[in-house]
Amino acid sequence: MSEAAESERTRYTVLVVDDEENVLRSVERLFRREPYRLLTAASAEEALAAVEREPVHLVMADQRMPGMTGIQLIQRIREQHPEVMRVVFTGYIDMNTAIDAINKGQVFRFVTKPWRDDDLKNVVRQALIQYELVAENHKLMDLIERQNLRLRQLNQQLEKQVAQRTEVIRDFLRAKDKELSDALDAIRAAQAKLLHSERTVVDFLQAFTPQEPPQTSGPAES
Repeated sequence: MSEAAESERTRYTVLVVDDEENVLRSVERLFRREPYRLLTAASAEEALAAVEREPVHLVMADQRMPGMTGIQLIQRIREQHPEVMRVVFTGYIDMNTAIDAINKGQVFRFVTKPWRDDDLKNVVRQALIQYELVAENHKLMDLIERQNLRLRQLNQQLEKQVAQRTEVIRDFLRAKDKELSDALDAIRAAQAKLLHSERTVVDFLQAFTPQEPPQTSGPAES
């Protein structure tokens, strides 16, 4: 088998936790031909160490173990690795405990001992499908968040460019307004100067124009 095929075949890692050796061996035989990499732990402490040591996609733990119950174990795992799917083996089910754990998202499924092989295989398949769906959803959410961040950055850049171009236009309009104002002032000054010149010419001409003597009327002849 090629390395690529082997990698695809063991893309999922399943950790089985039970203090009974015969249970661990039974699960190993059951999943020998399944496309999973199977790890086993005989205690909660071994399981916690395994999860910290390498990626695990699914944990199946016995509820009744010395030192820590299965639910307590998966609660610990969930705190550090919320993406890991969680299944609990139990010889009996307290329905209130089971429903509460499932509703809170602590446990994907409870599996009663002894289990039917096909039922356990189906539970594992469903758990890993759920893992894939959740992982894909997280990827999509991350992609959306990155795209939203990029859009916000582009909007900020656009707003900055618009503000800069608006300021350039305002500076241009202010400069043109001043040019027009200066031109109007120059025209008014020229008009005032021209009017003053016209008055000066008129006054000059009046000063040098001979004044005609006033006419007097004599006595009428008889």
